[in-house]
Amino acid sequence: MLYSTSERVSSELLPYGEVKGDWSDRDVYVIGAGPSLEGFNFGVLDGYTIGANRSAVVAKTDAMFSLDWKYCVEAHEEILEYPGEIYMAIMTKHETKFNPKVTYLKAHREGSMSTNPAEVIGLNSGYGAVNIAILKGAKKINLLGLDMKLGAKKHFHGGYEWDKSKGASYNAWARRFKNAKDKIDELGIEITNYVGPNGSGLDVYFKSKSLKELDPEYPQ
Repeated sequence: MLYSTSERVSSELLPYGEVKGDWSDRDVYVIGAGPSLEGFNFGVLDGYTIGANRSAVVAKTDAMFSLDWKYCVEAHEEILEYPGEIYMAIMTKHETKFNPKVTYLKAHREGSMSTNPAEVIGLNSGYGAVNIAILKGAKKINLLGLDMKLGAKKHFHGGYEWDKSKGASYNAWARRFKNAKDKIDELGIEITNYVGPNGSGLDVYFKSKSLKELDPEYPQ
């Protein structure tokens, strides 16, 4: 079934596809929205890039991923203008505004990391973006802005006008990476978590390095 651009469509009726492309030949950078990225120069990144939600727009990444149906609806015009690859996984019982540029994927909350190119697993868009990198065959994944910590600020890019939450889910989101790590190790994927001065909730799962190692002029 074909839909017109911006038409509201239930998740059950979306035209689903699968992740394509091979990102195995270069580093892959997964960009979250954590405040550690305030002032970071994304131009220094040498490899494939994928951003979670608005982070993709601000960082001008190669691909965007969203598991957030609210972002997909409220930021629809912003997403329409995004020039890169777009992947979205809309949970059941939600609607989204149809975008013909988007590859829609089945979404699952439970599990580790999907190896099925038609499905993605996760509770939040940062986790799901890591899954997209894995589905594209990434061998070395670098995490940026996956702070997963409560603080004075939630986002480096100013956040979302409709988001009134206080970030209470960060601990649960971080714990999900414990199960993911087993699958990542099984697949032989190397992950490095680049952090700001306050560290990250993922420090216990992945080796950490300073963002200054990527951007010597990083101001934090």
